[in-house]
Amino acid sequence: MQVRETLLIALEKELRKRGKTQRELAAELGVSRSRISEVLHHKTDRFSADKLVGLLHRAGKRVELRVD
Repeated sequence: MQVRETLLIALEKELRKRGKTQRELAAELGVSRSRISEVLHHKTDRFSADKLVGLLHRAGKRVELRVD
């Protein structure tokens, strides 16, 4: 759960930073506007970690996983 929350927060920050509408963000990432709304309203349970990593990648972000 913590991994998904961390990924979701990173994606949300990136999307909000762009200052675009949900419709514009959805078009950029190739998802529906409702999926963008779920990100912006922290619907963590609706996304797998893989899906969030993919969305971050489409948003131009690099994701690294580290285990100590």
